[in-house]
Amino acid sequence: MAKHKDKIDLIKETHPDLIINELRFIESGFHSLAIVVNGQFVFRFPLSREFFDEYVKENKILHIIRPYISTKIPQTTLYNKNGMIFTKHVLIDGIQFSKTKTLTLTQKNKLADQTARFLVQLHSIRSNKIDRTPFKIWEYMIYSDMDETLLHLPAIFHEDFKKTVDLFYEQENTLQNSNQVISHNDFNENNFLIDKAGNLQGVIDFGDAGKRDFSAEFAPLMKFDMDFTLNIVTRYEQLSNRKVNLMYAFLMQKIKCYAGMLELPEKQDIYKRWLEYLQTSFYM
Repeated sequence: MAKHKDKIDLIKETHPDLIINELRFIESGFHSLAIVVNGQFVFRFPLSREFFDEYVKENKILHIIRPYISTKIPQTTLYNKNGMIFTKHVLIDGIQFSKTKTLTLTQKNKLADQTARFLVQLHSIRSNKIDRTPFKIWEYMIYSDMDETLLHLPAIFHEDFKKTVDLFYEQENTLQNSNQVISHNDFNENNFLIDKAGNLQGVIDFGDAGKRDFSAEFAPLMKFDMDFTLNIVTRYEQLSNRKVNLMYAFLMQKIKCYAGMLELPEKQDIYKRWLEYLQTSFYM
């Protein structure tokens, strides 16, 4: 508890009537610390000041989209206290999809349908108050150009990385402005919650949300469960009458894996396995 005493003190200061009986700490990626209080409230804190704007943006977007979404999403309140930005919302019951290994095929098919319906609702919202967030490779990578990036990647990946970047630009040139939608932008296996029967209970972590080509939404899940992702895509296309550019999503996820190898060299083996999985499981 002493490690996060400053955050706990902020909770107490802003909620003097809240009696804290239980605390649970959740490290949320590289950006956030979540503190679950009494199994009821979630307080999320950025791990550094550079993520303050992300919290403000997330709170704004959640308030814009909430009236149009039937799936539970965080109903956040934003606080600015003692030089710290943080949010609070009521805990959404459910377990992360990444932590469930026992869903039957029937359950996964039902979940794919529910997930596709959520994405169709999200992508159908129109607002001029949300900015476009295009995927820019060299802003996403640590290094600013191809030569410097290759210096930090294992030689066995050089040709594939160059080919992936070239193909990505080819696909990006085919994108249409009319396909820009409000996107979660990090719709991965950790950010949607299900119950024990496999039903969708809620979607969390809208910190990266913005406007982007709708096909990009399907990239993050590909490295975890390709078949499930393709099932969602099929149902999404049926419900929305839109054709997903799977190659664009696939190439985007490959680039994200390469970026992970560069940013976290100590976890290079994990990203290698994800790249191998992507290569062997993607088929068109």
